[in-house]
Amino acid sequence: MENHRYYVALVERIFFEGIDANSLEKVAGYKEGKSFQDLKEAVRLGLVEGPFEAGSQLGCIASRLKEVLDIRPAEISFHEYKDKLRAM
Repeated sequence: MENHRYYVALVERIFFEGIDANSLEKVAGYKEGKSFQDLKEAVRLGLVEGPFEAGSQLGCIASRLKEVLDIRPAEISFHEYKDKLRAM
């Protein structure tokens, strides 16, 4: 559960500012067999599943991203991760 906030931070970046494949690779890795297309589908499904409240939708998208992306919180603190997202 600890790493969920990393995914939510990434979703906020995607949702409010967008992200391209090259930038995404700087902050997260794809799980085996997954691609940027899978990421786009995860975002779409999260939007459909989530209630029409921004906070709930972000949480649903974050849960879907966990199936596609790998973020390793042990390698970077949450504050450093958010700084890295802002700097992109």
